[in-house]
Formats: sequence, C-alpha cells, structure tokens
Amino acid sequence: MTKTKQILSALIILCMLLTVAPMAAYAAEAGGPCGDNLTWEYTSSTKTLMISGTGAMYDYSYSNSASAPRKNFISEIAIINIKEGVTSIGTYAFHNCTALTKLSLPSSLAEVGSLTA
Repeated sequence: MTKTKQILSALIILCMLLTVAPMAAYAAEAGGPCGDNLTWEYTSSTKTLMISGTGAMYDYSYSNSASAPRKNFISEIAIINIKEGVTSIGTYAFHNCTALTKLSLPSSLAEVGSLTA
C-alpha cells in the first residue's frame, strides 16, 4: 500500500507541475492593441516591448498614461522595438519608462508624440 501511495503522490505532483508550467510561461508574456492596426507584446525574459502592425499608435494623456501598452511593466522595460509599418508613436505612450536603454525606430515612422512630461 505504501508503494501505491508513493506512486500516486508522484503522479499528483507531476500533474501539478505540468499545470503550473504553462501558466508561468503565459504570465511572462502580455500583449494587446495599441492602435487600430497595431499590437504590442511584452516579453519579460528580455524586458522587450515590441510594437508591430501598420498605422498610427493611439495617443494617451498624462492622466491616463497608465493605460498605455507598457502600464504593467513600466519599471522593467529596457528595450522598445517599433517595427516597420508603424507610422506614429502616441503621445505619452512611453511616459516613465525609466529602465529604457534601447529604442529601435522604423523608417516608416513619420510622427512622434510627446514621449515624456
């Protein structure tokens, strides 16, 4: 009976680990819309925020800059990579990104809103 309990316990632990692993991977990634045809994706392992798609990014106001693409990662973002096709960066889109060390801009970029206060 003891051997059966050990095997059952090992199977339960294995199932728990397999359930938690995908959730941890999902928590490390986030994304969503940031323009009519633009999306953002944050990768925590590289601390990179990527903006991709075509067209203009939404504008944000100083008072609602917390709703910008980086709201939950503001103190972590080290790299912002804006892909070809993006034509504008929204006002206050990257306000208070204090850890930022690298910003990649595409040749398609035609307009930049206010990036800081």
